[in-house]
Amino acid sequence: MLGIRVSATPQHLLANGSIPDKRSKIEPVYDWKTLVVTMGWKTNHRLRIECEDQYAPPTAGIYEEIDEQAQLWYIAKNTVVGTNSLGDLKKTKENFVTRNDRELLIQKMAAIAARRMSRLRAHVQVKGICQAAECLGRIATTFQDGNSVYLINGPVTQVSWNFGQGGATTINIGYGS
Repeated sequence: MLGIRVSATPQHLLANGSIPDKRSKIEPVYDWKTLVVTMGWKTNHRLRIECEDQYAPPTAGIYEEIDEQAQLWYIAKNTVVGTNSLGDLKKTKENFVTRNDRELLIQKMAAIAARRMSRLRAHVQVKGICQAAECLGRIATTFQDGNSVYLINGPVTQVSWNFGQGGATTINIGYGS
């Protein structure tokens, strides 16, 4: 069970609808019986990402990355987020995340993988300009060329484009700097 304490100065500011304090020139604004509070708090839980090097010995193949600055902000369904012009409560209709720093951890893990892990390397060039920038930092597992599928399992370390003569997109996988 969670309890909170709400206070105001002067205290009768929360007494709207109750007996007002006649000694003060400040009129009560809030009714303590109908007051709604939306809270947020920090926990000691941290976002983490783990990656396994399939070629390493069992005792040395797990890499874990925890960033103390990485955050996840979650808002639960029916959380009060404001009021409309009539004073009616505006609530969230669904659960949703407003901040998720998982991408930061994915990029850090890709950098670790590029330097430390056993890996295959790939240099993939595709005709045309592809929107592949969102792949940067992610682990590419396979590449398909026609009917052939190649196992890669490496981090995407570079995406570049050549805009001349129809264009081309180049993706480097597994190349550490």
